[in-house]
Amino acid sequence: MSHTFKSTAMWHDSVGNECECEVIVEYDRYVGYNGDSVNPPEESRVEVIGVTPVIADYDIPASAIDLEAYAEECDQHWADEIAAAADARGEAQRDAQWERL
Repeated sequence: MSHTFKSTAMWHDSVGNECECEVIVEYDRYVGYNGDSVNPPEESRVEVIGVTPVIADYDIPASAIDLEAYAEECDQHWADEIAAAADARGEAQRDAQWERL
C-alpha cells in the first residue's frame, strides 16, 4: 500500500531563474524485522515510487528530484502518521472509558 504527501521541488532553469513547484511524493514503506535464528534482521525503510508535479504543466528536470531528500521526508511523514495513529487510539480509549461511566 502506497502513501503520499505534498512537498516542493526547486531548481534553476536554463536562464538561471530559481523555479519552485509543489509535488506529490508517493512512497511505499516496509516495516523492519528483528530477525531470528534463521532469518537476518531487516531495518524499516521507505522506497520513493514517484514524484509528480501538482500542476501538470511543470516539467521538472531529473536533477531537481533528490530521492534521498524525499526519502528523509517520507521517513518523517511515516513517523508523523504513527504518532497521529497513537494519539487517535489514546483518544478513542479515553472516550470509551468516559462512555462506561
